[in-house]
Amino acid sequence: MASLLRAQRLRGCIFAENPSVRAATARLLWTADVDPGVLQVDAVPAVPTTDNSFDLARFAAMISVVQSAACGEHIAISDGFHRIRIDVAMGSLLQGPVVLHHHLSGIDRLDQKLLTLRRLIALHRYGNFASSLFPVGPHTKRFVMALRVYDALQAGASQRDIAIALFGKAMVDDDWKATSDYLRLRVRRLVALANRMAANDWPQLLD
Repeated sequence: MASLLRAQRLRGCIFAENPSVRAATARLLWTADVDPGVLQVDAVPAVPTTDNSFDLARFAAMISVVQSAACGEHIAISDGFHRIRIDVAMGSLLQGPVVLHHHLSGIDRLDQKLLTLRRLIALHRYGNFASSLFPVGPHTKRFVMALRVYDALQAGASQRDIAIALFGKAMVDDDWKATSDYLRLRVRRLVALANRMAANDWPQLLD
C-alpha cells in the first residue's frame, strides 16, 4: 500500500503515516470525495442532562485527527483492522460530549454512509467495533495480493519471485513450467491488476 500511495502522490489523502509504520497501527485519512463512507456531522455541545450524546474521548487510543481552519475536523477511529471516518463540518468532537447532527442527503453512495452510521452506533453502544458490520468483500483477498505484487515489483522482483512469495517454492517448481501455464498466467493477471490499481483503480479499496 505504501508504494501505491507514493505512485498516486497521496491524491485524496488528508494524512498518511510513515510507510515504515505497521499496517495495524497506521492511520490513513481519505477525503470524502475519495472515500464514499465518510460521515459528515455537526457537533453541538451536549448539556449535562442529555443522554443522547457521543464522547470521542472514550476511544482516545484509537483516534487520529486532522484539523483545518477551512474544512473543520477530519477524524478516523481505527483499531488497525476496522475504521470509521467522520468529518466535522461545524463544532468539534474534541471538546467533550456532543450531540451529533448527521448530514445525509441524496441517494448516490448513501448506503456506504448509512453503513458507517451503523458502525458508529455499534461502537458507541458496545465500546468496540462490531465485526458483523465489517464483512470481508468478495475481492479483498485478490486486492491484498495485488498490493503485495505492486510492492514486489517496485522492489525489482521477477514474476517468478512473486509467485514463490505468494504460493510457495514447491508449488512454483511443480507448476511454473507446466503445460497448463496456470500459475504463470495467474501472476500475470495480478501484475496487471496491481498496475491498474496504481494507475487509477485504487479507490476500489475504499468501497
